[in-house]
Amino acid sequence: MSTGNNTSYNYTSTNASSQIKGSDGTLGGFFVTATTAGTITIYDNTVSGGTVILATAILPVGFYPLPISFNNGCYITLSNMTVTMLWL
Repeated sequence: MSTGNNTSYNYTSTNASSQIKGSDGTLGGFFVTATTAGTITIYDNTVSGGTVILATAILPVGFYPLPISFNNGCYITLSNMTVTMLWL
């Protein structure tokens, strides 16, 4: 009997602004693995700009569940931060 979510997410680790996925999909969340007062912004787009999923945030090291779908792609802008994004 399974009591947990057995979804296997893809992941992308980066310390630079990046396209995470170039088409529709789902975020599972992300890990901030290193930061020095760094910021992250997440867009529903293949480039910086457009619909904002997560407005610019300053976050400490930790895991941030963010189960949300995106329609056009997923792009993140980073400053002074390293993250691992979980996505489908």
